[in-house]
Amino acid sequence: MLCGSADPARVRVGVEALDFLMMLHIHGRTGPVLATLGPLAVPGQDASVLAKVLDCYRTLGVHHQLAEMPVALFLSCARHTEPQVRSSAAAGLPTITRNGPEEASAVAVLIELLDHDPDRGVRLDAGTSLADFECSDEASTRTSGAALARYADSPDAALRARSVSGAWQRKEPGAIRWLLDELQSPAPSWHFVLLAESCTMDLALEDDVPSSVLAEFEQALLRLQRTGWAERDDPDSSPDPEGRAAMVAFALENLRLFAP
Repeated sequence: MLCGSADPARVRVGVEALDFLMMLHIHGRTGPVLATLGPLAVPGQDASVLAKVLDCYRTLGVHHQLAEMPVALFLSCARHTEPQVRSSAAAGLPTITRNGPEEASAVAVLIELLDHDPDRGVRLDAGTSLADFECSDEASTRTSGAALARYADSPDAALRARSVSGAWQRKEPGAIRWLLDELQSPAPSWHFVLLAESCTMDLALEDDVPSSVLAEFEQALLRLQRTGWAERDDPDSSPDPEGRAAMVAFALENLRLFAP
């Protein structure tokens, strides 16, 4: 069995396979999967294996509503020496059971990673998780929102996009205009176009969004198509031109399909 191998590379492949199977919504097998993951989540484990174990737990939490997430494991791994482990921990923390102490601890750890981690990828994962975290406690919601708001004027477009995403998901006043302003800028980052792709369907379905605002979004996206935005060079490890063009096309499709 791959997961029982002494070779970390084989174990990593085994855990990746388990993660893939769980994403296929194969029900009734979570017990054996948890029994396999438990012995792998130990101190001194190979970093690449540990990161994949955390990813698999996250998939179980998202797709199988795992009741007892190993919160202590995620919190400790958020302080691991290897960035790939910290990234996986940050990505998985929003899947924990929503309750007071654990929720507040998770938010605090994510803010610490966002503000202080030396690895940009970890900071971005922490920002994404803070934006996505549906806190049950109002204090945690305010704390995570305030942390993301500090990056509203960041020169790093990816961090700025996390700030916009958080404001959007918390339905903060001005979030729609903020995203629209980014799209209407002379050279918008692909991070905001990707965010628009994920938001436009909800935007079009909202009863209180004026038709004039929807029209502005449509015109901003059409401008990107007309001016060849997808073909421009982007230094920020962006998707290829085909991927960027698809973002714009999907965002426009969502607006046109669901707008009144």
